[in-house]
Amino acid sequence: DRFLLRKIEIKSSGYWQDKGELLASRLGVKENDNLFDLDIGKLREKLKAIPSVDICEVYRTLPDTLNFRIVERNPRALVNNPSSDWVIDQNGVIFPRSESLAASSSLPVVLGVSLKNASPGSEVPDVKAAMDLLMLTIRSFPDISVVAINIKNPNKLDIHMRYRNQKSCRVFIPAGHKNMSFLLSALQSAILSAERRGDMRGNFDLSFDGTVIVR
Repeated sequence: DRFLLRKIEIKSSGYWQDKGELLASRLGVKENDNLFDLDIGKLREKLKAIPSVDICEVYRTLPDTLNFRIVERNPRALVNNPSSDWVIDQNGVIFPRSESLAASSSLPVVLGVSLKNASPGSEVPDVKAAMDLLMLTIRSFPDISVVAINIKNPNKLDIHMRYRNQKSCRVFIPAGHKNMSFLLSALQSAILSAERRGDMRGNFDLSFDGTVIVR
């Protein structure tokens, strides 16, 4: 009786932080289970199988506590529409919006995603180029705010964005270009040059090997 489960402690910075009862239910763990009857390895496998969980650890703290450490997937984009039930992380893994911190946040939308063969927790290969570009803007080009990326054309990304939260632009960039940083730098220069000329056009086509066509 000394080693009956009384407490579940979760260390996470995301959705699961305060969801002890829900997580226990998902894993088939109940209050008053004997800690030594619980298979820690199997519990970790079940926890890792939850789509929103990226990295996890499970261990006991005697006499009565089961501990979970969880690194959750960070939602970076919504799938196909702003009201989507699905989000994607930076690696292109799809998981439920309801089991992430994206429920009340504003995220870019990746359009044209086929979910025919996708399952929660799996990678969606078609979104790789879009997610790589999105993460590049987040890390290195803070003046660019991506609103949506359409991947319907597998050879060209169709991007709706705002520059410095002021100018709305539509940008076409070759998907999977080897030097996206160069293209985004060229785009910024073209936007600033157009502003100096008083050119209010907002379509920028970078499909021509770094040459920016303004339409």
